[in-house]
Amino acid sequence: KDLWRAHGERHHLSVARELYARAYEATGSSFAGINAAAMAYAEADAANAAAIARDVMARVAFEDTSDDDESRYWRAATLGEASLIAGEPEAIIAGHYETARRLAGAQYRLMLSSRRQLLMLQDAGLQLPPQLLQILKAPKVAAFLPAPGMGEDEAKRFIAAMLGEHAPELSFSSAARGADLSFIEAMLARKGEVNIVLPFAKHDFIRARIGSDAAAQAQFESALAHAAQVTYATAEPWLEDETLFHFAADMVRGLAAAHAAQLGGTFVLIGKDGAPAANASASGTGALAAGKREIRALLFADIVGYSRMGEEHMRAFSHFLAMVKDALGSAHRQHGFDEPEYVNTWGDAVFAVMGDVSAMTRYAFALRHAIGAASARLEASAGPLDVRIALHCGPVFRLNDALTARENFYGSHVNRAARLEPLARPGQILASEQFIALLENHATRLLPRDAWRATYAGLLELPKGFGRQRVYLLDETKGSA
Repeated sequence: KDLWRAHGERHHLSVARELYARAYEATGSSFAGINAAAMAYAEADAANAAAIARDVMARVAFEDTSDDDESRYWRAATLGEASLIAGEPEAIIAGHYETARRLAGAQYRLMLSSRRQLLMLQDAGLQLPPQLLQILKAPKVAAFLPAPGMGEDEAKRFIAAMLGEHAPELSFSSAARGADLSFIEAMLARKGEVNIVLPFAKHDFIRARIGSDAAAQAQFESALAHAAQVTYATAEPWLEDETLFHFAADMVRGLAAAHAAQLGGTFVLIGKDGAPAANASASGTGALAAGKREIRALLFADIVGYSRMGEEHMRAFSHFLAMVKDALGSAHRQHGFDEPEYVNTWGDAVFAVMGDVSAMTRYAFALRHAIGAASARLEASAGPLDVRIALHCGPVFRLNDALTARENFYGSHVNRAARLEPLARPGQILASEQFIALLENHATRLLPRDAWRATYAGLLELPKGFGRQRVYLLDETKGSA
């Protein structure tokens, strides 16, 4: 279903419908059933969709309701969607969604899923009662970035004024002693949802921004305990590197903007205005001279089908790469993005580094187009070839490689980007949460905000024990190529 939403290809819709239908037949799960009904409606099979929806309604009516509020939310939302597809009266449909809204409380991610499902059905031609989207009203999402040097009393007055003016329901901030923790407490007092971004490993953050005061540490731990989500811009040590604070500030602003976009809500910046605190090239040569890390956009790509090629195809593969290079050059001239500051290949793998996430996104789109076009011109016995691409952004070290006498890029984020690539399917571009956050901050003429679409793909387990990573499917919008 997510692939269909991301790419709009009908065969993905057909596969999703079949899988949900099989799951519903095998398990009787209301989740599988309501999705089977929705997929049937999206395929213009309204009669079958309504029949499945009525069956789901009958099953849900007898399900156990003794679970937590989230489980009861999904029961009410499922009844609402089933009633909608089955053509029940508007008052019944709205009643189910009003119950779901009450059970959701401040868990806006639940309502986001239901809202997306409603909009999908609307796009498929189902007329929604006008009050439904209002019931699942999208929230205001705030990014809190306090001005440097703001005193605690001044911060509290400022926070009270801004929350009174903007009334956000969700927030993203760091959790430093002083203004950040005051903001978090004020949001929680308003029963808002709090999301925290820490720039590096927790024990280093306590040392750098909380201190040894027991009361401050308790306040910090309470903030983390009450947060809906704690995100680490990087989980690595601080190493006295101020670049990581800038990166985290960009993450705060970018994640808030990304969530507002996903929820269909409004983004508001509370605190310092102007350009984001850092971009993918902000650390620049100053960071290099100081021996510190730089924020860089990273691409790993794998050419799918190369391992099937025989010795007799190696000259054809070399020619294939030449066609890809020429096509990338044409895209560079058309869109005006910078060339990567570093590119390396080995066999079927590509590693590229750039100083700007917008330029790297254009490069990734162009690489996918170029490989597709070059594959179509390969001799039949050598192809077809495809590509899977991973994009990540984070702090890296630029160091000299003594073996090659070239500059190279090192660090855990290079490894993380490499581990993300195998999770992509042929033709997909997977982007990390960090990459999407910075991309939200840097809409430019090179890559306007309406030129790309990010679809949340989940919290995925990375290979080789690299932990989990929130990832998105990244794609061009129609007409933006």
